[in-house]
Amino acid sequence: MGLERKTGVPTFVEQVEALYRRHEHHILPFVGRAFSIPSRTDLRVLTIGINAYISPKDWHPERNQPHPEWLRGWFANGRHRFDRRVLKDATELARQLVPVVPAFAGLGFAGRDSIFHTNAIKVYVPEAKGKHAHQLEDADFERHVPQWHDELRMMSDAGVLPHLVLVFGGPFWRYAWPAFHPAHQASRAGLEVTGYQAGAGEAAHWATRVTIAKQGAQHELLLVRLRHPSGRTPKGSPRWLMDNTDFRTLLRERVKD
Repeated sequence: MGLERKTGVPTFVEQVEALYRRHEHHILPFVGRAFSIPSRTDLRVLTIGINAYISPKDWHPERNQPHPEWLRGWFANGRHRFDRRVLKDATELARQLVPVVPAFAGLGFAGRDSIFHTNAIKVYVPEAKGKHAHQLEDADFERHVPQWHDELRMMSDAGVLPHLVLVFGGPFWRYAWPAFHPAHQASRAGLEVTGYQAGAGEAAHWATRVTIAKQGAQHELLLVRLRHPSGRTPKGSPRWLMDNTDFRTLLRERVKD
């Protein structure tokens, strides 16, 4: 199944780009082939960073800097350590999950081609305001929550919901899981969530399994929080998760309706 253009109908990538243009100084996400030209055997992975900050020497709006395409190119080329670590961690976790998650059976992970990479804050932030996560305020995240919900809705409508959502760092986690939680009707993305099972014990606030109904079928999604790539502690790494008894129990449990 592809997402080729129909007469007068924007492609999935064009719809996503229009979504990001809501705000000035917006980024554009990296969209792998598993999302733009999907097949039934793709394992689709959505990776979400915090924000992209820009130094004063590169902040020149009169010259269209920062450019929307920069973030997309950084991930495509592995320019920064952050981008390389996101790809490394996503690859490590995805390849270990495929053999142990029944819903992922028969799906293949193809590196960057399997990834849709974006940030929680969908605009560039000046370095003085956004170099460190503690500088950000709730409002910086909250103004982009409607885009987060619309992004999920677009993926659902296009038939490319991710199988694995990786949230890097803690700040966005409190906005990520309510999009799927049945008790948060006001903040959900308008998806028909038929099952929701949060991790318990040491996996609490690190992982959640979700089942979504779409066109008569059930789509299973695993939402996972990982440490920020700059983190040095083992906790929150792919290896820590896979060695975590509570996380592995969550993978085996039946998702509650």
